[in-house]
Formats: sequence, structure tokens, C-alpha cells
Amino acid sequence: MKKYLLLIFFVMFSHACSGKSPPVKSVLSPKEVANVLNEKSYTRKLRVITFEPMLEIALPYHYFLNLHQFTTLINWKFAGLNIDTTKDNVSSIRITGRIPVSAQSASEGDLFLIRSDHPKALTKEKIENFIHKNKVTVYHFDEDSLVYEEKKGDFMAWYYKYLPDQKAFLIFRSDWAPDLKKQSKKEIAFHLLTQVRMAKNLLSNQLLQPNYNWENLKKSLSTLEKKGLSQLQNQVKSQILSQNDKGTMIPQVNSDNTLFLLVFGKGKINEIIQGLQDHRVRYLLQESEDLPTDLTKDISKIPLEAHELKIHYQDKHGLVLQQERDAAANFFEYITVYSTQIDGKPILLFSQASHGSRYTEIYSEGMAMFYFYLFKHFHESF
Repeated sequence: MKKYLLLIFFVMFSHACSGKSPPVKSVLSPKEVANVLNEKSYTRKLRVITFEPMLEIALPYHYFLNLHQFTTLINWKFAGLNIDTTKDNVSSIRITGRIPVSAQSASEGDLFLIRSDHPKALTKEKIENFIHKNKVTVYHFDEDSLVYEEKKGDFMAWYYKYLPDQKAFLIFRSDWAPDLKKQSKKEIAFHLLTQVRMAKNLLSNQLLQPNYNWENLKKSLSTLEKKGLSQLQNQVKSQILSQNDKGTMIPQVNSDNTLFLLVFGKGKINEIIQGLQDHRVRYLLQESEDLPTDLTKDISKIPLEAHELKIHYQDKHGLVLQQERDAAANFFEYITVYSTQIDGKPILLFSQASHGSRYTEIYSEGMAMFYFYLFKHFHESF
């Protein structure tokens, strides 16, 4: 009889342990986690036409849908849910962060729509079993998201939600191979939480009204994004201080993270713009009385690739130019130009840095305004 009682107790104890919520490692306090997840960001509505069925999402100003970078076939299993991009029920697209990230080649993740008639194919209990089985270190875990570190040291973030109307799972996944000499585990967990926040709000209809200012734009950035921008600032200041006359530079955090073109020395500014005109441009912005007076001399000819152009926003030192790409779809491209000084030396900051870079084409008003305020406050530290 005692043997049976012991066996029953063992089974009950094992079941209780298997259903126990996994411990969360506290590199971020509960208050810090709540602050990250509750922070609002300027977003715009986009239609993911590659998804079947098509899905409309709200994407923050500094992320974009990358239609060209998702070419790898994927066959994963997450807590019992199959994610196989060779199957007809799986649609996918890559979401890329536009702001360079310190010591990382990219800040991006993959978004999947997986059609399924079985909403319980992925449950919190199955995810708990996945955590226990794989012995991962959990940094955040709630009803629809998970951030953890694998035994081999890579970091992972997941967001998961079943959409009854579409009869499909919406899944976001991001991975991170850290360089712990350049970034801390807290910084990585913080950054992945900002991606989780983005994923949690993809289906939100509560869009933040566009009242752009530098403090609000900075709030939505992670520590690693701010460090990446600080690296760009330091490059610029170092380069300018080492030059006695004039020059140009394209600051980079990593080889593929081109954010903007910088020209210093007023005599060089006209020369560079003329070079762009000769090699890249078919249509020009002619001298206009609409331009701020102190910019007219240096940027009276801005390289463009479209006929239609108007000034979207301006102050006495800079402006945001808007090009109409598709009137029917309300689709625009933006260019931001700003004239300022670093240690007394005049510089021109220009948001289109090099043709073909994924960081140069701006299709978001929010990102264009981010450039404007970044350039305006370029002398300030992050």
C-alpha cells in the first residue's frame, strides 16, 4: 500500500513540477520591463500583401518591411508548432530596424502568418514545457511573448498570437548572436524587449498622434540603438576635428549600416552636390524662394529621382522634402537635409547617403522627422 501511495505522490509531484512557471532571470526589473513594453511609438499602417490572407499591421516609424532579404527556407519547430516556409499554409516577411545597432550587423526579425484550424497547437503550457526541456535562461515570459538565452549563448525573442478571424497564428521571431565584450546581457534583453513591444502592437488601432519632438522619438529606442547613434556622432566629431579644411564622410556603425551623408566645409558642399547631380540625378530641385534663406546657397540643387517634390516640413536650418511615389496608394518618399555646426565648423547632413543602402530610402514620415531632429540635436549626447 505504501508503495502505491509513494507512486501516486511521485506522479502528482512530477506533474506539478512540469506545469510550474519557469524562473525568470532578473537582468531587468519588473518595472523596467513594464516601462519598455508600455512605451508608445509613432507607427503607420501597412498592408502585408505577401501574407495570405493579407494582413494590415501597425509598424513603428523606425522599422520597415524588407521584401528582398527573406530568401532562406526555414523549417523550425517552436513548442510543437511547425514553421516551415516550404508549406502553403506559411507566409513570411522580414522586419528590419532602420537605426544602426551597436556591435550588430542588423536589428531584425521574421514575421510569419501560419494558417491553422487548431488554436491549441501552441499554448502557454507547451511553451513552458519547451523552456524546461531546452533548459534555456528566461529573461521575459508572459501570455504571448518570450525572451531567453540558449545554452550556446544566442538570445531569442518570440511573440505568438492566434487570430480567430484569419484562423492563423501570427508569429514574430528574432535571434541575436551577442558580442559580450561590446554589449551586456541587460542591453541585449532590453533591445529584444523593444522588438517584442513592436510585435505586441502590430494589430493595434491606437496609433500615437504625430506630435514629433526629439524626446518622444528617443523614448522608443533601445540602449543599443542609442549606442549605435553615439558611435556615429563620435566618428563625425573625430573626423571633423582631424580636418583643417573640408571633406565628406559616410559614418557607419558596421559595413552595411549606412545612415546618412555628411559634408563639411561650405566650399565642398556645392562640389559634392554637383557630383551627385552629374552621376545619380535626372531631376533637380531648382532654386526656390520656399527654401530657408541660409540653406539656399548650399542646397539649391538637391538630387532627386522624381518629378513631384514639395517641402513637407522646415525650420530656418533644415527641411524635409517629400516625393510622391504613388498618389493612389498615398505612398511617399522623404529626404531630410540639415545645416548645422560641429565645434564651429559648418556641416551639411543629408539623409540619402549611398544608393542601394537599406538605410537611405525613407518611406515613413516618422523616420524623416527622426532624421530632422537627429540632425538638429546632433551636437547633443544620447
